[in-house]
Amino acid sequence: MIFHPRTLQLLIAGFILIAWSCSRSTDPPIQPGAALLIAPVNGDLCTTATVLNIMTSQVRFQWSEALDTDAYQLVIENQSTKDRITKTISANTTSMIELTRGVAYNWWIVSSTEKSSNRGMSEIWQFYLEGVQTSDYIPFSATLIHPLHQQSIDLPADQKLKFVWEGHDLDNDIDYYNLFLSENLHSQTIEEISQEEFSLELKRGAIYQWSVMTIDQKGNTSYSENRFFNTSD
Repeated sequence: MIFHPRTLQLLIAGFILIAWSCSRSTDPPIQPGAALLIAPVNGDLCTTATVLNIMTSQVRFQWSEALDTDAYQLVIENQSTKDRITKTISANTTSMIELTRGVAYNWWIVSSTEKSSNRGMSEIWQFYLEGVQTSDYIPFSATLIHPLHQQSIDLPADQKLKFVWEGHDLDNDIDYYNLFLSENLHSQTIEEISQEEFSLELKRGAIYQWSVMTIDQKGNTSYSENRFFNTSD
């Protein structure tokens, strides 16, 4: 079969367009990198903050550049109330935020790009913004280590699972922990745990929620996040 030169040109152009379209559709979506947090330092007093008045200070947040990122979202969470402040920053890796003094905070960075709906998530750090001089600090929220959020657990023969967490207090006066565990309509509290781990016998094929309360020697308390996990049949 002999094609007219013009027809042949159109066929070639069509094949090139199809090949280009197919190659584009198989390209993986861009994944922004996770920023590395720099300041305020994790688990420490925010001594570099600028005191504005008896109630508030200005805190400088700093993090590293992340790969394939157009903008950053700075998230700051009050550990006691769980209220959040969010701020979107473009082309910069620092931000000044006015915060209430005498409060423990979590903070993290979410990386984004206009080329993809994917997001990059940094670690979550915590700090205490010093208020009026005091020697009595509320403990930080416990960091839950195991089980992970939404993890599926294969229980051993004795059906016992070890819960592991990490506490931190600037006074170093944590007294004990309370472990909260719920499954469907059933809940239980294991009180006055002196270690940062505890084993419990669980049901197979169930969905659980757990959290930890930290209590220091002066009666100050803090609560961790809630995490969910399930046990396999």
